[in-house]
Amino acid sequence: MKVAVITSAAQGLGLSIAEALLNAGFKVALTDVNEVAVQAVAKNIVVKGEALGLKLDVLSEEDFQTTLKKIVLEFGSCDVLVNNVAMTPPTPVMEITGEYFSSNNYGRIINMASFC
Repeated sequence: MKVAVITSAAQGLGLSIAEALLNAGFKVALTDVNEVAVQAVAKNIVVKGEALGLKLDVLSEEDFQTTLKKIVLEFGSCDVLVNNVAMTPPTPVMEITGEYFSSNNYGRIINMASFC
């Protein structure tokens, strides 16, 4: 079973993506800067499959490393990353690194942003 990590998943598009991936048979790790909200959401959708809610501030390298370790300990891998966080200023896709994904011969990074 593949594992998907979705950033900014406590509500809106991130949550909808997490639910769709659960319905498609993925284990999902929902992450968000709002720890209380993302854990509550994960508990509510866990009936559809395996879901984990974790705090993640994507601007903190330490936070990212800690969260990734928790995901790998719980699910064993990280196969798909849905980068749903809107960042200002926007980061060009070619500047986003994904060393972790290249080390296991499978991985996808899906970048999305909404700018108003």
